[in-house]
Amino acid sequence: MDLSTYGGLEVYILIAIEPKSNMSKVEKKVLKLPRLYEVMEILGRYEVMARFRVRNKEQLVDIIDKISNIDGIKDYLVLIVTKKLK
Repeated sequence: MDLSTYGGLEVYILIAIEPKSNMSKVEKKVLKLPRLYEVMEILGRYEVMARFRVRNKEQLVDIIDKISNIDGIKDYLVLIVTKKLK
């Protein structure tokens, strides 16, 4: 499926939180972000995975700016879906 069929991008942002005591505070702020589709707690190098649907690069940049300003976020990784295989 080509993502341009719905006129936008699907983006996953993996979020590392430190200290771990900030987890619920950070999650509450992430839940208020625009264009959010779903949020999951995960195991591994990152603690939270947030899925967004954006129409353009400007919306994505806005979300990244907001994430980078949340206290307690140590690191994040932006993954842009280019093609869904199934």
